[in-house]
Amino acid sequence: ARWTGGGCDADYQESWPAFRTRCVAALRHVAAGLPRDATALVFTSGGTLAALCQELLGLSVEHALRMNWRFANAGVSKLAVGRDGPRLLSLNEHAHFEGTHARLLTFR
Repeated sequence: ARWTGGGCDADYQESWPAFRTRCVAALRHVAAGLPRDATALVFTSGGTLAALCQELLGLSVEHALRMNWRFANAGVSKLAVGRDGPRLLSLNEHAHFEGTHARLLTFR
């Protein structure tokens, strides 16, 4: 909350708005470089995913950060890019940790 609140931006190497802008720009950069019907795999952190969810779903920063604390490590999210820009198809799927792999599931 301190990082995203804006009152202490000088204490951080990068403010939350700058981080969010950089994440959205990276998504647009990857999408722009893909041929039609191509797939890209991107490995990132929950913070980046929270920033993208804030943008794509129109969430408040508080809601995006609450989501971030619930993300499973090594979860899979899917985005599609179409005429209207990127959209979120699925978020933090972690069914691959069910059954014999359940002990591997961790959260933030």
